[in-house]
Amino acid sequence: VMGATPKWLMVTMLLPEGTTTEEVSRIFEQLTEACKERDITLVGGHTEVT
Repeated sequence: VMGATPKWLMVTMLLPEGTTTEEVSRIFEQLTEACKERDITLVGGHTEVT
């Protein structure tokens, strides 16, 4: 749909082995801030170290 305004976001993150907890926390902090700026709710997703 063109012109729609997103309200929700689901994120799938596939991270390389060796990714630290601190790195994951920073990514989620950035996602949370970006969602707040755009009035979007992060509703879920999947995070995996591959």
